[in-house]
Amino acid sequence: MGSRASRAGGIDAYLARLFLSLNDYHRQRKLYGNLFEIGVHHGRTAVLLALMSSLGEISVFVDLFDRQDENIDHSGQGDRQIFERNLGRWAAGKATLVLQANSIELDFGAVDELREGVRFAHVDGAHHRAAVLSDIRKTEAVLCDGGIMVVDDFMHSGFPAVNEACNAYLEDECGRALAPVAIGRNKLVLTTKGTEVSLRDHLACGYCAACPAVSFHGYDVLCLDTH
Repeated sequence: MGSRASRAGGIDAYLARLFLSLNDYHRQRKLYGNLFEIGVHHGRTAVLLALMSSLGEISVFVDLFDRQDENIDHSGQGDRQIFERNLGRWAAGKATLVLQANSIELDFGAVDELREGVRFAHVDGAHHRAAVLSDIRKTEAVLCDGGIMVVDDFMHSGFPAVNEACNAYLEDECGRALAPVAIGRNKLVLTTKGTEVSLRDHLACGYCAACPAVSFHGYDVLCLDTH
């Protein structure tokens, strides 16, 4: 699967290795659930998520697509035709659900495939503070125990509100269910509280063996930028 994923839609090799290592963590623990992405653009990471799914798992993809008048920060421009063409080419046969929707308005609990439980989520939707916080909170609510959330553009200088929103979320120690595990390479990796040490150890013992730990919001997290 690794070779297919590295070719899919020009997927970045570093991103593919990170996601596949996180997927291996779930496989080793026999943790199953659906996969989820907010903001698909042309499907680069969506293809990878679909390839990560096992029999019985469904990948759910949400994007505005032709509702670009709602894309107020111009953080992406999803094209459903290109997206579905790439998905069909590189992840044929994988179970998927594609929704044209604004994630701020979408009731995640009303989508059966999300309500069943998400084990892996990639948040890359609108990049303004309110939207990022909404996406994190609503995805958190459908994430299963041991599930993983990766937030994109965490360190993108062109979209500083993503970093602002993530830090605002993490500052709410009592009101949040997720803990940080790794930062860097423009990503923030989160998992459910109580499982962050096992996930960090999994990364540190294999894929991220050379990554030092740094203190972040009271947690020792891996610094991916040194990998």
